[in-house]
This record gives sequence, structure tokens and C-alpha cells, in this order.
Amino acid sequence: MISRDSNNPKLKAHYKSYCLILSKVINAAKQLYYNNKISKSNNKIKTTWDIIEMETCKNHANKGTQLVNIDGNLITNQLSIANSLNNSFLTVADKIPITLQMIKLH
Repeated sequence: MISRDSNNPKLKAHYKSYCLILSKVINAAKQLYYNNKISKSNNKIKTTWDIIEMETCKNHANKGTQLVNIDGNLITNQLSIANSLNNSFLTVADKIPITLQMIKLH
């Protein structure tokens, strides 16, 4: 954005003022929309919780991990990531006695 990164103080002040006004308008529109949605609903409690979940992003699908560093290699394949995590969790119990022995030696 030109105005956000500008060295002109008037332009920056105008940009900040506009952003503040825009935020207030968006929040007012959301409040009006949600109030209207709740008032027209047959099940106000469920509608309220649906709105809360939507606003807190609880109902959005979890995209999952897209990229994992495994032994220095960046892996994007979901099956390879799952297999690597499974191997890691399966071998963690075997590594605990070795770690405990090393701690006792020090």
C-alpha cells in the first residue's frame, strides 16, 4: 500500500483514520447481521453458538500440516508425514532408557 508505507505524515494520518472508520463500519455491519440472524432464528441458542464457532474459526476445516522437515528433507506428502510421525512415536519409548542412562552417568 502506498499510503501505509508513505513518508508523508498527512497521507499516513488519512490512512490510519480511514482504517479506523472501515473497522468500525465492518464491526457494525457484522453486529447488525448477527443480531438480525439471531432474531429471525427459531433456535436462538444454536444460532448464537454457530456464530461464536464461525467467529472463532472452530468450524473451519483443518488443513493440516502442509510441510514438515524430516531428517533435513522437506516433505509435503501427507502419507509420508504420517508414517514418519508414527515411526517417531513408536521409537520414542525405546530411546527413553538410553536417555536416562546418559543422565545418570553425568
